[in-house]
Amino acid sequence: MKYKTSELEGDLLDAAVTMALRIKGNLRDGRAGCYLIPFDTGPSEDPKFGDIFEPSTRWDHGGPIIESEKIGLLSPEQSPSGEWYASYLHPDFNDHTGSTPLIAAMRCYVVDKLGDEVELP
Repeated sequence: MKYKTSELEGDLLDAAVTMALRIKGNLRDGRAGCYLIPFDTGPSEDPKFGDIFEPSTRWDHGGPIIESEKIGLLSPEQSPSGEWYASYLHPDFNDHTGSTPLIAAMRCYVVDKLGDEVELP
């Protein structure tokens, strides 16, 4: 099923980020959040196999993406939309909004990597 990136949140947004990262995961019954695969063996604070990957709600999962991708954030008070605003700090200038900084940043990441619409199961 196709979803607009601007409307993704929760498990569907987490699944789209997983796709954008090209991490293979298992979709869980009842929700779209993904498990990480066994070869993810980074530092001890990194998610491991069997962990549920939730970058739209967990800073330890979404924060490293924001940092590595150099996604900038503006608070609702600074943003014209009145929501959290996230944008890439590169020439393509993909941007997005959301009710939390992680949702805005993960939407920004997904739209940059996968586009305005995402095909999810």
